[in-house]
Amino acid sequence: MSEHPKVLGKYQIQTVLGKGKMGIVYLGLDPDIDRKVAIKVLHPHLCEGEAGQDFVRRFRREAQAAARSFHTNIVTVFELGKHEDTDFIVMEYVQGEELQEALDGGYHFSEEEVVFIAISILKALDTAHANGIVHRDIKPANILLMDDGNVKVADFGVAKLDRLDLTMQGNAVGTPSYMSPESLKGKSVTHLTDIYSLGAVMLQMLTGKRLLADQLYPLKLNEFMTEVLASERAKQVSSKLMSVVVRAMSEQPELRPRTSCSFYNELEKIAKANATGLACDDETQQKLINILMAYLGPIAPVLLKQTLLKAKTYEDLALRLSQAVDNSDEQEEILAKVQKALKRLSVTNDAKFTGDEPLSCDETTQERLVAILKPYLGPIAPLLLKQGLAKANDSESLLLALSAGIEDDQESQEFLEKAKAIFA
Repeated sequence: MSEHPKVLGKYQIQTVLGKGKMGIVYLGLDPDIDRKVAIKVLHPHLCEGEAGQDFVRRFRREAQAAARSFHTNIVTVFELGKHEDTDFIVMEYVQGEELQEALDGGYHFSEEEVVFIAISILKALDTAHANGIVHRDIKPANILLMDDGNVKVADFGVAKLDRLDLTMQGNAVGTPSYMSPESLKGKSVTHLTDIYSLGAVMLQMLTGKRLLADQLYPLKLNEFMTEVLASERAKQVSSKLMSVVVRAMSEQPELRPRTSCSFYNELEKIAKANATGLACDDETQQKLINILMAYLGPIAPVLLKQTLLKAKTYEDLALRLSQAVDNSDEQEEILAKVQKALKRLSVTNDAKFTGDEPLSCDETTQERLVAILKPYLGPIAPLLLKQGLAKANDSESLLLALSAGIEDDQESQEFLEKAKAIFA
């Protein structure tokens, strides 16, 4: 017997992506446009009886609501379907990893990474809240770090359907460690419950701490916060950022940032205050991501984006990226590979040439230089020469800049030897 259906509606089922208390998520293929999709179905036992039918109606209603929240930071809902007796939701297939996996792996997030991820989540929340949707289950497992550096929030609206242990009182919905005090008590919630949950996620990213079962019933939030803020990791977090996180986790909802937008604005100010915005073209960024992925996995694009904001020079960038791993041998490997990838940028952007006048170079000389350079760099050779001439004030500086564009050290040296003869 097959462990999963072969088709759901028009979609071809390929494998199981994950299983949870509520249902199963399959990897499917839309044959009409040859696109991979994620398909979520409810466990059959949840659909039985009158209560089950009500659950299915809620499943469909919340899926429809989630589909209205279209945003780049939200996992897109494509379709709500039914195959025989099975209701299913077709969603965007996201390649990356859950934030939970990075935390479980012991990854220590920098302040810049935490702010970047939080801002992305708040953009998603702002759209959802504007559509009247409260997520109610913001947690690391529902935050996806994509391979391209983007951050997406999963289960908007659908997350409301998750059920907790039956021993819990009231109508609490969510994951206890990240649930707001009002939600834990089974009270009605507003968008401010999502603000609290995001604060709890940020605190865990910054300190490695989250509320545990013995601190939840009854809730000992003040005791927990006092303990966390006294920890060594918390002491290393900037006071401005920690202050925002603590306010977001206020036991009283009215003391939290009033909206996802106001929370976003506070974090944006912190990000801008710390940003230097080191320039790096898309091609070089992709090279760096490929290098880092081998050591860090899908967190690499996020790390690079935030390090570019903080680094002052390309050498500084290389050092910061290499320090993302703890193993000293791997640090040396990353440093060497990143320095090589940044070689051209380092010379053309960081080097400070003396003198006020750029180097004068006649057309014949330029043509000869391009002819020597092309076998190594191809069509970009004229562009690199133009950039080098704009900065260099002597032939030595120009040739240094041009040779730096050649990644292979031996080929770079070969070019220098040939090119020097032009100016001899």
